[in-house]
Amino acid sequence: MTVQEYRIAKKSKPSGMQYAERAMLEQKSARVAYWRLNVDSSGGSDTCEELVLSSDARATPASVKWDRDSKSPARLICPKFDGSSSTIDLYSSALNTAMDWTTFTVAIWFKVGALGDWSDSTAGRILTIAADANNYLRLSKSDTNNQIDFAYAGQSTADSVAASVLVDGEAPVTWQHLAITVSDSANDNQLKAYLNGVQTGSTQTGIGVWSGAIDSDLCVLGSSALATPADQLAADSMVAELGIWSTVLDANEIKRLSEIS
Repeated sequence: MTVQEYRIAKKSKPSGMQYAERAMLEQKSARVAYWRLNVDSSGGSDTCEELVLSSDARATPASVKWDRDSKSPARLICPKFDGSSSTIDLYSSALNTAMDWTTFTVAIWFKVGALGDWSDSTAGRILTIAADANNYLRLSKSDTNNQIDFAYAGQSTADSVAASVLVDGEAPVTWQHLAITVSDSANDNQLKAYLNGVQTGSTQTGIGVWSGAIDSDLCVLGSSALATPADQLAADSMVAELGIWSTVLDANEIKRLSEIS
């Protein structure tokens, strides 16, 4: 569905649709992919809709639960992980062609299943996009208590930011908005991480430049790999509204993405 189609039907759309419209309009010319991460009825019950690339870029969930009580910040039913075998396959040739991963923004909503998940000393991979062990993007619930890890590597040069979820009065069992921006040497050569619309940690510099096409086994939500899942999210964890842009969104744009209205 195009942004224009959203506009035409805006008055009849629930707030969730209006959120997607607003998010997709941020840096419209640079948007690459946007997954609602709710069931895509046009693609069947086992796919999640993608609004930018093409119909064959739908995400494919495996062993996730669709619970009517599991609502995203935009109040749409979203996938709930089972803690043992759930994954969501993001890979498509369209995504691989559209991105070179040298300058980008990635944003996603994430929620743990229970407060104790933040202090279980177990890592859980929220998002993995990688070409290999030397070129990757990783967003993780850390094995350090109450922490989210934002990590990127280009040609073995790895940079990361660790963010505490216990900031700004946020209840850590509620939805958390995560965003990461990476720019290559022609665009300031920086990595920034954002938690709930505010930059967290220090700006990282000296970023390595990504090399290689993304691996179809290493483009996944809820795990560090698809074929042999590892570092899986704890039971009842949820994700929603994943967006990718081929530019660096600024602080105001990311703040808007973190707000539901």
